Amino acid sequence: MKKVLRITNPNVYAAYVNAPPLHPLVCILRYEELGLFRRSLNLYSVYGLFIQDEFVKGISYGMKTYETHGPSIIATTGN
Repeated sequence: MKKVLRITNPNVYAAYVNAPPLHPLVCILRYEELGLFRRSLNLYSVYGLFIQDEFVKGISYGMKTYETHGPSIIATTGN
């Protein structure tokens, strides 16, 4: 079974992708500045918005695959 990254606050994910913590309650990541990082299976206990100009076509999110065109927003909900 794959290990699940449990995200209990925004900076847990920031630390995982080697981004600097900017605020204890808010995490803003600019993925183009991070470079490559490892993928993970995540369990979110926080709310998150992932905003990107262009997602990979056929992105897997949860148990589904989504087709995206142009700018997209993916929202995660806490458990």
